[in-house]
Amino acid sequence: MSTLNLDILDGGVSTLSSAAGCFYREAALYCLQQHQEQPNYALSVSGMVNGSYEISSATQLNNSAQYTWADKQEATEYGAVGIAIVLVLRATEYTAVERSVKGTGFDYWLGDSDNTPGLPFERKARLECSGILRGDSSQVNSRVKDKSRQTTISDETEIDAYIVVVEFSNPMAKIIKR
Repeated sequence: MSTLNLDILDGGVSTLSSAAGCFYREAALYCLQQHQEQPNYALSVSGMVNGSYEISSATQLNNSAQYTWADKQEATEYGAVGIAIVLVLRATEYTAVERSVKGTGFDYWLGDSDNTPGLPFERKARLECSGILRGDSSQVNSRVKDKSRQTTISDETEIDAYIVVVEFSNPMAKIIKR
């Protein structure tokens, strides 16, 4: 089983700050811990990548996490972003390089994963992420369809869109490219 180490988010990913990475990592771990009390979790991935991954992190959440992430909808949203970014790094040649503005139909611009922070980059693909705290594979598939339709708003860019939906209760993710 391959490993998806969420701790890579702590150092920042490409041009994203390390503070944002830590935020996403903590949200993902919190959502996973709502269903299991263990430091490593198995994530089943389907779509353009199929397989099982062990989600790991050296970080142990303390009791303050339950107060920080009392809004479970927000925790689910940001936790899904963290896992999606790590999955994109693993499954594509891209990394998240810039948060998209509201109304574009996607969450992040993607660029080359070997980009050096601070240098000009090209927006080479789009990433739309979504999370489900407790659901099943039919809900994941339905959400993937919804998010795929959502990204059509920005199809004039004529670049690929990646959609990643993460479900936390029986950890699974689906990643597609359209």
